[in-house]
Amino acid sequence: MDCVRTRFWQVPERLTPRRAHLTVGLAFAVLALACFALLTGEIQGPPRLLSGAVLLFTGLGNLTWALGSLLPEVKGGKALREVARLLTVLLLLTSIAFLALLLHSAIVYGESVSLVIPAASRPGRLPGRAPAAPVSQPCSLTRTSRFHHED
Repeated sequence: MDCVRTRFWQVPERLTPRRAHLTVGLAFAVLALACFALLTGEIQGPPRLLSGAVLLFTGLGNLTWALGSLLPEVKGGKALREVARLLTVLLLLTSIAFLALLLHSAIVYGESVSLVIPAASRPGRLPGRAPAAPVSQPCSLTRTSRFHHED
């Protein structure tokens, strides 16, 4: 446990140049997802902001770690990797806040995955799934096949 605790607070090690270039590409992809989540998301309020912040801190952390690995130590490589360590702490705190918000909504309001994925709350939108019966109609207890249609 002491090894994990001391290693968490150390500056991240340098990545190989090949891995650093791959991480830069990954970071830009995650940052694009963060912009998409913040600008065009269907949900409003804290869930949208927290999910966007988690993606933003992930992308920025990966970007600073990769750039810090590519730069020489005297030109700011170690300083960028230090920033990556701090962004990781922010990512951890934001992830915990997002999880707490999801659990609170699930327990108090009875919300499900629709808080995170709005398409999950729309019946019949996913391929292979039959649309759910409207809530106002009573549910039939007889077993019928989805593929057999009686006229």
